[in-house]
Amino acid sequence: STQSTWGHLLSVYFFSNEIMDLSRLLSGTWKRNLEWREFGGKFDVIRSSNNLVVIEEASHSDAEPGVRFLRWSFGKSLQKSELQFGYEMKVQQDFHAKEAKLEWTYQNSPCSGKYYSTSKALVLNFFLPNSTITATYRICDPNTMNLCITEVDEKLPPTLQYGTMYRLDPSHYPPSPERGYQSDS
Repeated sequence: STQSTWGHLLSVYFFSNEIMDLSRLLSGTWKRNLEWREFGGKFDVIRSSNNLVVIEEASHSDAEPGVRFLRWSFGKSLQKSELQFGYEMKVQQDFHAKEAKLEWTYQNSPCSGKYYSTSKALVLNFFLPNSTITATYRICDPNTMNLCITEVDEKLPPTLQYGTMYRLDPSHYPPSPERGYQSDS
């Protein structure tokens, strides 16, 4: 199938010594499973979550060469009406330095991150007025990422969230009221 051929080619390219196209790698539909624990003390389990993350390339006619934009949406179903917009990320990839600089706005606050091809780690920092969130994505292969998030909030208990993201083939989950992909919470 086209999906498996693409996956194989991307996998071969991914594990070579060259830096990959980060925007192309992240684009797609992902299932994200997380376990939430109290950050500190006994690290008690708070809850688990199972959501969808849809990352799509957004076009900008005025974009500089080497700059791409990724639109991140989150939800429990692939139905467009049920996906909630998260943010649009500017990806400025430097193939020579084998890294990418990331910028976006979340809840009216400027945020930043970086991707390092040598460690295959993507680090996102959200510095909000009342909370700080750091998310580290470890790219295992073209279809799998491990994820660790620390979130410290002014009013809520701090949390440590960890889990895995798996790429989905959206054609297996047609977005219809009768048979949309529904995840548990």
